[in-house]
Amino acid sequence: MTKTERNKRIRKSNNPDNPNKNACALAVATALRVDDRTRYLHVIDDLTRATRTRYSVTAATSAMTRRGRDRTVGAIRKQAVGVGAYAYIVHVDGHVLLLNADGSTHTDTDSRKRDRRAVHAVYAVFPKADGSSIGLGLRRPSRYDTPVAPAAAKRPVPAAVKLVAELKRRAAAKRRLTPEERYERRAALGY
Repeated sequence: MTKTERNKRIRKSNNPDNPNKNACALAVATALRVDDRTRYLHVIDDLTRATRTRYSVTAATSAMTRRGRDRTVGAIRKQAVGVGAYAYIVHVDGHVLLLNADGSTHTDTDSRKRDRRAVHAVYAVFPKADGSSIGLGLRRPSRYDTPVAPAAAKRPVPAAVKLVAELKRRAAAKRRLTPEERYERRAALGY
């Protein structure tokens, strides 16, 4: 994004407290605990860049829509259950919202009773493979959020927890695993 475009977005920001971050993107970033990871939050690329610092983010638009049909927020809610992500960032026209793993709304600054807004993109949010985001959970809703309670966070796989604990123990002992040992350890844990 050029400096001219960025300045235009700052002037048109809907957040008077911090014009560098739009209110809807800031609410989603705060729920994911990544609001301090980037300076700007105006476009979906800013939000996904900030989210990728703590989580693994992949585009899920094609997996959750069929040939351009059913590209509404309501249809995405129904299909979110089968994908198995931690959360979903949904980009609609001029707005962004966060869905829980079960498809219910976690954060939406412009909530609707029947949500038929056209979806531009859907991003699935997963915990990182290195275990750095395991146990973070979604932040409690703020004043910008809808009153819907967040779904319970998925429990980490016990093998992943064992692997993370073993890696932390090795780091504390100042001995690094060789690539062969790391491969054997992951194979033993079922990776």
